[in-house]
Amino acid sequence: QSNQLTMAHTAGTLATMLDYLWASGLNGTVVDAVNYMNGFAMGEGWEIVLGRFAPNTTRVQYLATLKSSRPTVPNPLAGIPIRRALAGISGYVLGPDYASIQVIAGHSPLLQSNMGLVYKCQLTVLQKNFLAQAAAAINAWNAIVSSTLEMMLMVNRNAAAQILTKSDPLLSAQCFGSCDFSAMNFAVQAPQGTYTGPDYRGVRVLAAYTYLPNLNATLLLKVDLSQVQSKLLQRVGSAVSATNMNLPGTKELFVSRKLVTNGTAGIKFISDLKYTSQCGTLGCGSNPNAALAAKKSAISCEQGYIVQQDYRNHAVFAGYACIPEIDCGVVLKIDSEEVAQNCQDFCVEYANTLNDNSTSSLHLELGKPFNLSLASSVQSYADIQMLTKPRETCPSSGCWPNSSTGPMVEAIRGAGGVVVG
Repeated sequence: QSNQLTMAHTAGTLATMLDYLWASGLNGTVVDAVNYMNGFAMGEGWEIVLGRFAPNTTRVQYLATLKSSRPTVPNPLAGIPIRRALAGISGYVLGPDYASIQVIAGHSPLLQSNMGLVYKCQLTVLQKNFLAQAAAAINAWNAIVSSTLEMMLMVNRNAAAQILTKSDPLLSAQCFGSCDFSAMNFAVQAPQGTYTGPDYRGVRVLAAYTYLPNLNATLLLKVDLSQVQSKLLQRVGSAVSATNMNLPGTKELFVSRKLVTNGTAGIKFISDLKYTSQCGTLGCGSNPNAALAAKKSAISCEQGYIVQQDYRNHAVFAGYACIPEIDCGVVLKIDSEEVAQNCQDFCVEYANTLNDNSTSSLHLELGKPFNLSLASSVQSYADIQMLTKPRETCPSSGCWPNSSTGPMVEAIRGAGGVVVG
C-alpha cells in the first residue's frame, strides 16, 4: 500500500512539471528528459511512460523510448495504466503495462497537453526488494530469540522452496555440515497449515506456515517439538483428567504415550485413570494382552476401534487415535457389559412399546437365562428371566409354570423355527 501511494504521488508530481514544460513549447526537452531518466536514472524494472492518443483513434502513441519490447500479438488488457491516465484519472493500479508485464504504476493526466504519464515498476522487482528487507529483519529476529523458535521466509519456485532466511551463525553447527533444505518443501504445497516432522536439520519440529500470494512466498514459524512437547502433554493430561472424572457410567477417556524400557516399547499414562483401584498389585497395563487400544494409538500411531481387554483386564469397546504432534495416543472406551445392557434396555423398551400399541394378538417377547453360561441347558421357563412384560394377566400359578416346552425355551437353547401350542 505504501509503494502504491508513493507511485501515485510521484506520477502526479512528474505530470505537473512536464505538463508545464510541454505547454511552454519545450516539447523536445520533455521527451529528452524522460528518455534520460529511463536510460540512466531509473533502476532495473523502473520506467516513466509518456503517451497520448493518436489523432482520431484510441491507439496509444508513445512519445518517449520504451524500455521493454511490446508484444507482437496485442493484449486487450495491456497498457491499463497509460489508458487510465489518458482518461483523466489520477491514482495507482496493479496490472499489465504496455508490454503485458505486471506492474505497480502511478498514473496522472497532463491536462494542458492532452497526454498521460505513468511512473511504474515491475512487480517482481518490488517483490525482490521487499523480500530482501523482510529476510534481513527475520534473520535479525532469529539471532536474538533464545529458544528454538525460528522464522523462515521461502520463495516458491515450481513447488520447490528457495530459502531466503537462515539461522546463521548457528546453521553449520545445527546441521553438522549438511543441511537438507528440501525438507522444508512441505510448506509450498498448500496455502497454509501445520506440520510435524523433520526440518532442514533433521530435527522434529512443530511448524505453522502461510502463503503470501502477492509475494509468491511462504512465511513459516517453527519450534523444536521437544521444547513444547512436555508442556503440551501436561496441559492435555490435566484437561483429559478433569473431563474423565465427569463421564457417566463406565465411559473413560485417557491419554498415553510410548515409553521404551530396556529396549521394550510400553505405554505411560499421561492422564489420571478412572479405575486405578482395579488394576491389582502389578499395576495398570501390566497384562501384556490388556490396554491394546492404548498401545495401538501411542506406540503404533494408529486409529480405529477394538473390542478387547483394557488396562484393568476388563472387556471394553474402545475407539483410539494418535496425536502425532505430541507423540501420544488418546482412547475413549466403555465396558462391554454397559454396552450390552444399553442395547438390552433399548430392545426391551422397543418390544414393550410395540406390544402396547399392537391391535392384533401378535406379541414380541424377549428373555434371557438367569445363568448365561448355561443357556444351552435351559430346562424350563423357571430358568428364564422374561424381559418384556406380558400383554395379558397370568393365572395365579404364573405364566408357563414349570413348563419345559415353549418358544422361549427353544430359542434360548439355540433352536429356531415355529412352535404351535
